[in-house]
Amino acid sequence: MAARILIIDDSTTITKLVKYQFMADGYDVVTADDGPAGLKAAEEYDPDLILLDVMMPEMDGYEVCRRLRAVENTRSIPIVILTSIVDFTGMQEGSEVDADGYICKPFEMVELKKLVGEILQRGGQG
Repeated sequence: MAARILIIDDSTTITKLVKYQFMADGYDVVTADDGPAGLKAAEEYDPDLILLDVMMPEMDGYEVCRRLRAVENTRSIPIVILTSIVDFTGMQEGSEVDADGYICKPFEMVELKKLVGEILQRGGQG
């Protein structure tokens, strides 16, 4: 069975690029364009991994991550934070919300795929 990836990002350009790259590799991919939609999709879709943007309207990625970690059904889903915030404070906040990985935008797709593959293998997926 293909691993399920949920992409939560308000940038349609990033979402489309990442979605189609992972679909081409055989992953099952669903997207959400903001935090509230992402929380709902995580509950309904039960992904094996979440790619989560930080800078989004309504609710930032750190808050989404906190809420996912606070709920039994979504607590153990690996989360990779995607962000253009490259300062220490942003990385520290990513650690504080218990993210499993951190990729800075702009990123190389090969770098993202490698990280996703490593995380999914640790969890028995991929």
